Amino acid sequence: MKIIDLCPSLVSVTNVDGNTPLHLAAEIGNESILWKMLRCGRADCMKINKQGQTAFILACLNNHLDAALTLVENMRSMTMVELDAAFTGQQPVIIDKMLEKFPSLVLDVDEEQSTLLHKAVTQRNEEYATKVIDLCPSLVSVTNVDGNTPLHLAAEIGNINILWKMLETGEAECMKINKQGQTAFILACLNNNVNSARILVEGTSSMTMVELNAAFSEQQPVIIDSILEKFPNLILDADEEQSTLLHKACKSGNLEMARTLLDVDVNQEIAEKVDKDGLTPLHRAVINGSVEILKEFLCKAPSSFNITTQGTIETVFHLAAKYQKTKAFIFMAQSANIGQLLYSLDAEDNTVLHVAASVDSTSLVRHILSETTIDVTLKNKKGFAAVDLIDKEGVDFPLLSLWFRDEAEKIQRPARYVKFAHEPVELIRNTNNGEKLSSESRAMDLLREGRDPRNKEREMHSESLQNARNTITIVAVLIASVAFTCGINPPGGVHQDGPFIGKATAGRTLAFKIFSVANNIALFTSLSIVTLLVSIISYRTKALKMCVVIAHKMMWLAVASMATAYAASAWITVPHNEGSKWLVYTTSAIASVALGSMFVYVSFMMVKHILKKDKLRRNQSHGKTPSTTLDMEAAGDVGCYWF
Repeated sequence: MKIIDLCPSLVSVTNVDGNTPLHLAAEIGNESILWKMLRCGRADCMKINKQGQTAFILACLNNHLDAALTLVENMRSMTMVELDAAFTGQQPVIIDKMLEKFPSLVLDVDEEQSTLLHKAVTQRNEEYATKVIDLCPSLVSVTNVDGNTPLHLAAEIGNINILWKMLETGEAECMKINKQGQTAFILACLNNNVNSARILVEGTSSMTMVELNAAFSEQQPVIIDSILEKFPNLILDADEEQSTLLHKACKSGNLEMARTLLDVDVNQEIAEKVDKDGLTPLHRAVINGSVEILKEFLCKAPSSFNITTQGTIETVFHLAAKYQKTKAFIFMAQSANIGQLLYSLDAEDNTVLHVAASVDSTSLVRHILSETTIDVTLKNKKGFAAVDLIDKEGVDFPLLSLWFRDEAEKIQRPARYVKFAHEPVELIRNTNNGEKLSSESRAMDLLREGRDPRNKEREMHSESLQNARNTITIVAVLIASVAFTCGINPPGGVHQDGPFIGKATAGRTLAFKIFSVANNIALFTSLSIVTLLVSIISYRTKALKMCVVIAHKMMWLAVASMATAYAASAWITVPHNEGSKWLVYTTSAIASVALGSMFVYVSFMMVKHILKKDKLRRNQSHGKTPSTTLDMEAAGDVGCYWF
């Protein structure tokens, strides 16, 4: 104190850390020294050290209450930084004193644009949050750097007392969104704060589909009930995909929510709404395969079963077959009120049997064949019966094709069984549940024994491709051998002496040049064929056929080159005098007529076969028929085809 009296200016001198004596006195809480420094008139209470701290902040951080109060009484101004220090140190007496002396301080914000109310809510300090709201109710709607109001923060942490206090001010904007596009209600739902969400529902005057969707996404039935109770028309609202809440409930299989919405929808308005895909909520339930939800619709909105999809005009049975929902299909088929829809056609005149066959649903095909009277010979707009749409490379193709053939031959359908060569076959498996046909293996054994001629033809086709591959390989090796031999022993021989020793005697003639080029083409094309065929192991007919077709085209090139090389060598070796000149022309004529006529004939047959294939392909509706089957169908009864 003597030093202060002797030299008052020392009070504001800083040390190496930027601390003045005032800082140090506040840090240790020496109130008497603080008073002495403050009375000398030289103390700068707002001076900061190198850590950015004032004397007041040091007093708060070290919990020196009296020292902090002394500084407040002697300070001419304060900022949000000091208020934040008092708040962080949880010093209510200091905060009260600060707000009493500097009431405008409540409007200040920190570097994150947060007000004192934001901080009070974040730290769950209900007492100070209430005081701040009473001092300045407008702070309820002030946003921080993230766009959150104090209402957002209170909803996020689930503090219902502060929420009520804010709503009572009339300043709270319940529908205000933050930078993430979230309202206070959405934050309450995302954090499972049910009570907070219900309070916000009661305190708001309007809500949108966005809030309803948030409650649905978090599976909060209590909140949804509160929303629909206050805003019943909200069930008719749709999101950007034109989906109502009932669409979402049916799509996700939420039975309780679907039941609640159907109870509210007395006039069946939402039950008949369509989304952007042209589907009603019932259609979504069918696609999901939820039988329990279908029961609710059948009881509360039966007329919705008569609505077809927009554009494709598919019934609920078409959808169930398309997505292989066997249980849903059978449930609807057994319902007396909607069973007649089984016989409806879609926009392409497909029956449900067409659809079931196109997706290879053995369980549905078996049920339709045995339990309905749908005509298996009916054709759609593209001229195809249901049997034509089966995937001919599928594992169930033999089984399904026999069922259809058996049904087509009979006037009356069996109720539960179908016979394969007088052998009983038990009920088909349920594809969705993985239940297997107990006698399916027996049926397949019967097919493999040769009772299905189409199966035998496919086996012969596969064997023929293998034979063709082997034949081409052998011929390619033979051509390569001959071409190699002719290459090192050229026609006309080689010079035995002189500067051109070892060189072809006819090397400068045009015929030899033609021979050399053609012979090299034949050699290396043949080697390429051999490399291709020995490098690929095909275990599917389609892949094997592709390899054989490529090798076949290369083989034609090799054969044509070999013939050209022979004709050129004949031109070199045959004498060109008057008595033997005709031999040259005869050789060329024989080669041209023999190979040319064969090439023209093969090309004609190949083009004819390709045109038949194209005609069959254009008539395909789903594009699932493999090219192998198209080749066999285009060949008809001829028993072979050209490629």
